[in-house]
Amino acid sequence: MKRSVLILAALAALALGTSASAAPVFVIDGFGWGHAIGMSQYGASGLAAKGRSHAEVLAHYYRGTQLGTVDGVRMRVLVHVPEGAFSVVSGTPFVARGVDGTELEIPAGSVKVNKKLALILGADKVALALPFTFVPGEQPLEVGGRSYRGMLNVHDTKDGVLIVNDVGLESYLYGVVPDEMPPLWEMEALKAQAVAARSFALATRRASGVFDAYSDTRSQVYGGIASEHPRTTQAVDETRGQVVMHEGAIASTFFFSTSGGRTAAIEDVWRGSSPVPYLRSVADPTDAHSPYHRWGPIVFTRRGLQRALADEAPRGLRDVTTTTNASGRVDLFVMSSARAQAAIDGAAARTQLGLRSTGFSVGVLDLVRRAEPVGFARKIAIQGLARNIDGATLEARIDGVWTPLRAIETDELGDFVVRYRPRGTTVLRLVAPQLEGSRVRGPRIRIEVVARVTLERKRRGVFRGVVRPKGEGAPVRLQRFGKRRWRTVARDVTTQGGRYRFRLKPRPAGDYRVLAAPESATVGPGVSQTVTVP
Repeated sequence: MKRSVLILAALAALALGTSASAAPVFVIDGFGWGHAIGMSQYGASGLAAKGRSHAEVLAHYYRGTQLGTVDGVRMRVLVHVPEGAFSVVSGTPFVARGVDGTELEIPAGSVKVNKKLALILGADKVALALPFTFVPGEQPLEVGGRSYRGMLNVHDTKDGVLIVNDVGLESYLYGVVPDEMPPLWEMEALKAQAVAARSFALATRRASGVFDAYSDTRSQVYGGIASEHPRTTQAVDETRGQVVMHEGAIASTFFFSTSGGRTAAIEDVWRGSSPVPYLRSVADPTDAHSPYHRWGPIVFTRRGLQRALADEAPRGLRDVTTTTNASGRVDLFVMSSARAQAAIDGAAARTQLGLRSTGFSVGVLDLVRRAEPVGFARKIAIQGLARNIDGATLEARIDGVWTPLRAIETDELGDFVVRYRPRGTTVLRLVAPQLEGSRVRGPRIRIEVVARVTLERKRRGVFRGVVRPKGEGAPVRLQRFGKRRWRTVARDVTTQGGRYRFRLKPRPAGDYRVLAAPESATVGPGVSQTVTVP
């Protein structure tokens, strides 16, 4: 784990000091989609395209495992949670059976079950002993708008009424595999998915309760008969009963979409998880054809990022750094303001920001505001941050046109300094290729430029100097400090070359300065240094 990044972040904050920051922009680039544990589905597709068998695909992702077999297993899948009355439908007669063995013949069509779980049969209401089961006839049963193979069990629990599909494992997989992997992919990839799904279903079955699995991503996506496809059904049939085994037990064969080039060890993704020998990080170069192999940039303003992070981020968010784990994914997401720092783990950051995976980096663009005006054409240092950003450029708005000043070169912390001689009040901005096409604009600062005025006392009663920008006719005022404020004691205008000259008779002692207002729309009035006359 790269804990040194935390130290670098602290040093970067110190480098910026307490100067006011422009509104920083955060750019997130990433790789992969999913938790990255176990089998990468796009990677499996890539291996199959190279001629690998489904057994070889599984052995690549679940190291140290072997294939075994199971038989005669059934699954109980929670498929519907009605909010009131519901109906069960079939195209042929079917049976409703109470837990005590009482059976009712149901004609083809629909039977309604009311809120009290009584069956409505014509004018009669029949209550069967709970839990009761609908047993299909020659055609499948439908509930909640979906048809399912197998039986439907109705349970009345503390969590409400639950309708559970009691179905053979292979029939269950007919409705899982096509929802987890595109049916037109390589057959060996589909077979690998079938075995992984079969193994996962058995290894992660709920230890207690009235159902074994959910029909959504809390377990595996199961769409019933409507999801079935001939190619995935073939993949299930040709791997019938096959499961992934490790040391005599069925393996928890996690799978996901895209790794971005390398899968992750389970302990690197889910904090507190113990290492699992077959769920470790492995190279996955064959997933490069995935549209999610690389993704981004996703651009956030400071306000947008703080809104997404809710209460996790400190107020006045100014910087974000990350640490990575041994699998190359974000372990800690560290947020800094001028006065505070907070951190969340990578998985939490992924969820908060709606990212595809924990495989991401955070780029930061920022400029340090200048509190004081700048003298005309005086060389100044523009400071900023361009961490994990390629091709950043500093631009100035000159005569209404954005003009590149300098390509940004950063130090190892991402800090940079650009030397610049502003000849008029202007706005500077940072731009980068990652911002192209985004509605978020780069950070900007305004540079206020004022006249540069020199003042010197040559001899008794004579004051002179130069005003820049040079030009004739600029109003100049000589002032003396007295009675708690500056008072004008003489006025003049500049001559050729921006020069001026005052001669005072008599010459009282005190502090003197000169104010000048050049005739320029982009250069403000300037003031000289103070000269003390003894």
